[in-house]
Amino acid sequence: MYRYYEMLPLDEIDAQYERIVRLIPVDELQGSYNSVLQDEISSVSHAVNDIAAALSRLEDVRDAVSKLQQDNPQRSLSLLKTMDRTLELQHELGVRLQKVTQLTGVTSINKKRQRNEQVERIAHTQRDNEESESESNAPVAIHTEPNEDDTEDEDDSGAATNEEQSIRVKTEPMELQSEVAALESVKREGQQVTTQSLVPLIHDAGPAPALETVAQSQNRLDSDSVMMEAAEASRANEQIVSEVADRPRLNEFKRMAGQEFVDFSEGPPKLRPSTSQRALNSVDTIMQQPEGSPLARFIRLVHRLAVFAFAILYVEISLHSFSTAMIILHGSVSHDLPVQTHKASLILDYAGTSTIEASPLVQQVLKGTTSPRSTSLYLETATTQSSTGCSNARNFNAEIYSNEFLRFIFSSLQMHASHNLSYVTELELVAPVIDCTFDLLTFGDQTAARVYYLVRRKSNTTDVMLLSTSLSVQDYAVDKQFQRGPATLLLVAAIDDVRATTITHHIAVAFNYPYVAEPAFAYSELVGVDGDNYWQLQTLANPRTQDPAKFVRTARLFGRYLSDPTAQSNIEIAHWGLPSDPVAELGSWLWHSRAVLHDSWAWTHAVHGVFAINVIFNLSVLLFVMYRCIRKGHFWVGDAFSTISNMLLYRGLIVLLCNHLNGYWTVTKMCISVGDSITGLHAIYYRPELVHADLLAIFLNVASFLSYIARERVDPLFVFATFEIGWGYRAELTKLYPGLKKNIVNFAVADVTNGLLSVSPGLDGLSPMELMTAYEVVESRQRVVSSAVISIFSPLVLIAAYVVVRKAVRYVNTPVSSDKGTSRRRAGVYTEGSQQNDLTSFETATGAGLIKRFGVISGYENYIMREDRLTATIDAVYGNGFLVVKGKFLIGAQDLMPLLLMKLTRVRFTNIFVYEIKEKSSVEEAAQLVYPSTISWDDLWHLDVTTLT
Repeated sequence: MYRYYEMLPLDEIDAQYERIVRLIPVDELQGSYNSVLQDEISSVSHAVNDIAAALSRLEDVRDAVSKLQQDNPQRSLSLLKTMDRTLELQHELGVRLQKVTQLTGVTSINKKRQRNEQVERIAHTQRDNEESESESNAPVAIHTEPNEDDTEDEDDSGAATNEEQSIRVKTEPMELQSEVAALESVKREGQQVTTQSLVPLIHDAGPAPALETVAQSQNRLDSDSVMMEAAEASRANEQIVSEVADRPRLNEFKRMAGQEFVDFSEGPPKLRPSTSQRALNSVDTIMQQPEGSPLARFIRLVHRLAVFAFAILYVEISLHSFSTAMIILHGSVSHDLPVQTHKASLILDYAGTSTIEASPLVQQVLKGTTSPRSTSLYLETATTQSSTGCSNARNFNAEIYSNEFLRFIFSSLQMHASHNLSYVTELELVAPVIDCTFDLLTFGDQTAARVYYLVRRKSNTTDVMLLSTSLSVQDYAVDKQFQRGPATLLLVAAIDDVRATTITHHIAVAFNYPYVAEPAFAYSELVGVDGDNYWQLQTLANPRTQDPAKFVRTARLFGRYLSDPTAQSNIEIAHWGLPSDPVAELGSWLWHSRAVLHDSWAWTHAVHGVFAINVIFNLSVLLFVMYRCIRKGHFWVGDAFSTISNMLLYRGLIVLLCNHLNGYWTVTKMCISVGDSITGLHAIYYRPELVHADLLAIFLNVASFLSYIARERVDPLFVFATFEIGWGYRAELTKLYPGLKKNIVNFAVADVTNGLLSVSPGLDGLSPMELMTAYEVVESRQRVVSSAVISIFSPLVLIAAYVVVRKAVRYVNTPVSSDKGTSRRRAGVYTEGSQQNDLTSFETATGAGLIKRFGVISGYENYIMREDRLTATIDAVYGNGFLVVKGKFLIGAQDLMPLLLMKLTRVRFTNIFVYEIKEKSSVEEAAQLVYPSTISWDDLWHLDVTTLT
């Protein structure tokens, strides 16, 4: 190429170049140059990021293959092939990255070499010009041979020809100076001089080594720094590729925006959101350490274990009630009560220790004479006697223990005596003897009497004996003749010497007495005791009355029933005990009682069995989840009452409905028992486990209602302890409220006397004795039932105080937020300055408002902050009744049992919905309908708990 320059004087050339250099926008050229280099480095960085992203998926694929290898070998083989292909891609990407790095370095080196050659060529030209300074100002022709570099430059700029070209620039000196002056004026006016306008001037002015030198010196620093960064990135990439090639299955990598590569070989990697990461998401979240000090964590753990123990106790109470209900429903439930012993303390002293003739009664009281007396003898104390009655007995029944009535009974016995009782007709009555300390006498019992007839033989007046006689009005039944009614039983034991070792009893039965004019005693023999505790008697035919022999069942009945004795009843069936020696016979009267329970409506209590099965299933699921957590190295104990609390409101209402169907029968018996405990009267036998479970369900219902009203969670331990206090000390609590106590005591006293048979005045006047039998409960029991329940539930005031204190503490400790919507309402983590929505995706999808979760449940934090995202805690997710199935689905805990039945029967008999868990533990808002094949058995084996955003 030939270039012709029409040269100016050398001093003018230097001046023009200096003026042109001052006009060059160095900053613009430097920025353009740097931007080109940054674009090249950016392409290299993108390649590095792509390679890192591919590497981060490798271990993800390996973990998925290892998890599925045991269950599905075919699928694991295909995934292994995929992983091998991915490794090949990894290697290919590494090779390409090296090529890109090498190409970048080579390009930079070539450009630098070209610039150096150009600088040397211009310097050579300048030296030639200096040699021609002595010559005149004629045009100077510079001959430059074409070279490869020039050809390449021409090709790069679009010349597209290799032939020689001749460029002649004929520029007058005055024109060049005028153009430079014009550009200087433009710059002085504040306008920018573009590089494009300077290029023609540089070409017209001729070679200028100073210009190239200035441009090169201005950009050398930036270009070198950029090239150093590119070299460092290339070396870092080569190191990564070499590490992955050496340890593809040991190290895991993560590349996030603005982060460096980190080695996670010592722990689980934090991968980019993907399907496999969702499968391992629970591992990542569960392994988080709980918040708080070690002591606080220990206390929380002990508390959760205690709640779990109380949940087991709740199951035990429910199962006990269920089993008792099934036993009662299967048939009558009987229970032998303690033997009742009625004492008479004075008669033994008066009877002495030898024969009755030598006793103090005959020798001291009667002065040794046994002549018949017209009065009765009442023993009031050890030294005083009376002939009119027991003045020191408050409830002494003067009619039953009157001299006339007692003699009437003896004469009736003599009149109808037969068979083994025939000896009574040979006896002569000296006097009836009454012990005023006999407890039934002091109590005023109208159904029984105890008297000792002092008699002597008519044929031998020195043969004196005591006839220990017991009278009792009882129920009898002749089943074969369908006869039922009252009967007076008389038990006689003749004692002539207290030192005797045996004693003989004789029994006589007067049917329908005391509601007939005269007791017609029929001699009977004791056959045995049946299963219902009745005496089985065989009455012998009476030749005088021509009464045939009968098989009779007799017993004293005490109790109550609803509608029918065989439907719902609580009746005590009692018969006499027969002492074996004179001392026991004279000093005591034994009654063997058995409580027999009937309840054809006991099935209403079977609902507790359903409750228990549900709780057992939920506790089993919780134990399984806890077991999986332990295997993963994290000891987490969920709130056992979370799933129980969801149904407490409904369970309480169901129990109330069942009690209404049952006629409040179990609660009625409990009220009588409380009244008997207060008054000290005869204690009723009943099965408290039935009413215990009922009242517990209702108490938990009320506690849950208070929790929702006050918008405060109530601790299960506190609620359970409060109820057990009320239940265990129900009698003591009743005494604290006089009005309630009066209602219960009056009902209990009425229960004792309501069994007295009510007859017409004419029948009532035939005898002072009455029949005590089972009675039908017909009066309203609303007042007494409500009084007993209120006294037992009175500790609810402690729960109310507990709620008030918690709300006060929360109000004081919760900081006031500028956002009124969250002020003093959420946990502290929620009111911190985080840019989050008002609800998590878990709440939005399921409708479970975490801050609105109340009831009988343990306290826990609703939210935590993770990666600047508001996240529902594990306790909050489980506390709202949800579990995670293999990191893919969110399912309600109450749907697990129907799901199992659905998979076993292969029939979708109900609609079950689950929510898909997306990336970053978020929940898909749209629910999915579950079919028997939607969730596999292997998925159910991986039940888990996790945090959800």
